[in-house]
Amino acid sequence: MTRDEVMKAYEGADVFADQYEVSVHPFGCTLTFVSSKSRAPDDPEVVARREGQAQGLPPLPLILAKVATVHLTPEHLKAIIFTSWRYITQVEAQLGHQWQVPKPIADAMSIKPEEWAAFWNPQGAKKDEAANVDGAKPQAAVPAA
Repeated sequence: MTRDEVMKAYEGADVFADQYEVSVHPFGCTLTFVSSKSRAPDDPEVVARREGQAQGLPPLPLILAKVATVHLTPEHLKAIIFTSWRYITQVEAQLGHQWQVPKPIADAMSIKPEEWAAFWNPQGAKKDEAANVDGAKPQAAVPAA
């Protein structure tokens, strides 16, 4: 293997993912990143539904492609989570803006308002203020469990 080939092998992947899965085991953790996309307009099932030949059927599922799998120790995963939290909250403070999670996503991920508040504002923010996951008025951000 040439030096350039070796260096290219160590560059790593540059991918986009809009879904992920975390698996935690006694001896390690696995992060799996997935990218989803809609089906092409000329996909036979899409054409059939568009032309009315498949009325009453549920929507076609997205096409999922695994883009990366990362294996690491539980300690490393916790360090990544902590340093990511610290960095994000610092940048949000500098910008004077908090990025929000849309309510349907929070609901789909079973994120409870009190868990959200405890994670993003561990200094004890009020539940209805800190649970603002979608940028709406605080009391409407995440329904009470």
